[in-house]
Amino acid sequence: AQLRLNTLVDDDHINTWLTLQDIKRGSLNVSLQYFSLTKQKSALEIIERKNNEMIKREKLSKALLLCYIDRCLNLPRSKKKHEEPNPFCRVKVEGT
Repeated sequence: AQLRLNTLVDDDHINTWLTLQDIKRGSLNVSLQYFSLTKQKSALEIIERKNNEMIKREKLSKALLLCYIDRCLNLPRSKKKHEEPNPFCRVKVEGT
């Protein structure tokens, strides 16, 4: 499933259900909120200094994307292993 970033920017908030791919049934509730970037130079300088401390070889973006999986229900269990399912979220940002 895909969500267009410009829709999020225009509406400030998206709350929708996405159908999962490659499974018999299931859906994912996605709630996204857009926060405007600051124009205060002092705030940007602080972010850049922290970025440079974390990774000296690369410059990081001054934007923030948070992903939080609230809960997962009825996940399929592995037939080979007797372990709890391990849910994850894959986020892909293109066109940057």
